[in-house]
Parts: sequence; C-alpha cells; structure tokens
Amino acid sequence: HVFKDNNLQPPKTLDELKQVCNVLKGRGIQPLASGAADKWPLSDIFEAVLLRVGGPELHQKLMRHEVKWTDPQVIKAFKIISDLLKQGCYGDPKVAIGEKWEAQVARLGKGEVAMYFMGNWINLMLQSEGYKPGVDYDLIPFPTINPNVKPAMVAGGDWIIVPKNAPHKEAALKVAEWLAGAQYQEIMVRQKGYLAPNLAVPKEAYDPADYRVVEIMKNSAVVPDLDDNVPSGFQPVIWDALFRLWANPDDYQKIAEDLEKQAKDYYTS
Repeated sequence: HVFKDNNLQPPKTLDELKQVCNVLKGRGIQPLASGAADKWPLSDIFEAVLLRVGGPELHQKLMRHEVKWTDPQVIKAFKIISDLLKQGCYGDPKVAIGEKWEAQVARLGKGEVAMYFMGNWINLMLQSEGYKPGVDYDLIPFPTINPNVKPAMVAGGDWIIVPKNAPHKEAALKVAEWLAGAQYQEIMVRQKGYLAPNLAVPKEAYDPADYRVVEIMKNSAVVPDLDDNVPSGFQPVIWDALFRLWANPDDYQKIAEDLEKQAKDYYTS
C-alpha cells in the first residue's frame, strides 16, 4: 500500500527509482531493504544491476571470469549501487549492514520499507504473514538502466535426469514427460512456491504475484545465479566484498580491484 498511499507509481527506470527514493525518504519511509547482514542477498541486487548495465552477455562473462571485475561496465554496476547507498535509498548504511534478510519481509508488509529486491519465495512469506498478493503488495522487475540491453533475470530450475543406461529407460522417459506436462505442472503451481516451465499451465492456477513473475520471465533472457556458479571458494569472497560496499559505498573502485586480485587465484588454481 506504500505506493498507493503516497500517490506514487512503481519506478521503471533508474532515474525514476532515485526520484521515488527521495520522496519516500522525505516521508519517513525507507525506500529499499537489502538484508545486508546475511550478505547473500547483496549478490542478487548486484546481479540485477549488472544485467541491466551489460545484459546477459556481461553476466555470463563475469561468471566465467572472461571479463575482469575491473571492467568499466562492472565498475559502473558497482557505482550505481554506491550512488543508491549514498543517496540513502537503503537507509543509513550503518543500520543497513545489520539488517537480517527475513526480518525485512515483515517490515515490507507493514509499510516500514517500500521495496525489497528478493526471490519470488518472498510471495509465500508475505502470504504467511496474512498479506494478499495483488491487494496488499505486488511484484515488479528491477528498473531499467540501459534500455539497449535485452531484459534478463536470474532463475533456478529443477531438472529431471534420466541416465543413459537407466533400467526401464522408456518408462522413465514417459514419467519425465508427464512431470514436465501441463497437468502435473498445474498441480505443483496450485500448491504454491513453484513456477511452471510449461507455458500451457493456465493463468488461473497462479496467484497474481506469481503470475507477474511468469509474465516478466516470458520476455526475459534467463540466466543462472552468478555467485552460485563461480568456483565455490570465491562465492563468500563476493559476498564479503558486497558487504564492504554497503558499509563503505565510496570504496567501490578498491572493492572491485580487490575482487579481481582474488578472482585470479580461484580461476587459475
């Protein structure tokens, strides 16, 4: 209700996001939550910005370390987040770094914070607090930064694997085909917490918030989570670096340089 109560439209561009942040701050509402204390949510925010700066190609190249963490486009992503932090969009950085991610869900529901970039599991979490999708809250994509890049989003999927030499292979393939079919996928969607890869699942099977994600996904390139797909030891290094960014937004250049130095060790070992 925060946007409706304050006569605001959800931001579609970075400039609009900054304008909305200023209005909300002026009215005593924290514009954005981050869940920074748990660190991993910061990687999702970074990836959202990175995708909107350089598209899925930049995201994939950085994941494989085919571009450096000091690449100008990567630095631009860091600077955009730095600017939002310094503007106060995430509240006082000294407070933000202590915000646990789950606690922000309740704050979002109460209207203490206006927006929270989070996976669509937040939909069920809000419903468990008694809030109704499409009535008390809605889901929107992260605002556009570079209008010339293809829309993209991070998503994870569940896979059905049938080994080449599996016993009863034909039967297993039939089961796999049924599990991927619209009938079974609709059952899963109605249980909540799932999005169907099968587009034949009817809109009516979804609640308004989950269907919003499906609509966004239809028009987006889907990429894997960057930090989940780097060498395993490097993932917490990324998290710690982004936590440093939240604590010291002015240090974004040094943070990127340090990440690049450490990345070399993980990708060459």
